[in-house]
Amino acid sequence: MTEPFREAEHDTDADHLVETQESLRDEDPEAMPMDRDTEVGDRPLGAEKFGTTSAEQAAGESLDQRLAQEVPDVGEHDPVDDIVAADPATFAADAVDAELTDEGVLDDAYGDSTDVTEADGGLGVGRLVEPDEGVRTDTEKDVVATDVGRDGGGVSAEEAAMHVEEAR
Repeated sequence: MTEPFREAEHDTDADHLVETQESLRDEDPEAMPMDRDTEVGDRPLGAEKFGTTSAEQAAGESLDQRLAQEVPDVGEHDPVDDIVAADPATFAADAVDAELTDEGVLDDAYGDSTDVTEADGGLGVGRLVEPDEGVRTDTEKDVVATDVGRDGGGVSAEEAAMHVEEAR
């Protein structure tokens, strides 16, 4: 005959016993980190900083206070130094000053120019603004707008797709 299934006997009272100094006497006291002070460098980091009270948060932190908290990246390698070292003629002080004109300010690093002329010689279109600046509802079926030029950044996909069509 098979024996009935028996659960392993477990002392449920042992789970609720409170450990005392006597019950821990066999343990190594140096190996018990909970009874010791905190580790070196393990301390509250933000408790004494500016902005922990509502009055400090409302007043705001000055730029000098923020800069004093920064830790400089000492020993970090700056990848820009590699680029400058690879092409010193381009990044020479006189070459950089010569390129700082209003014409090249909006040219991006990929070579796309923000010039308003298109490849076929026509004028490109920038932002289109309705005469009422979109305040009222439209009453005409066609869109009537004036080109007010390009926005400060690069050309969006919609702006690049626009072109001027002369009135017939």
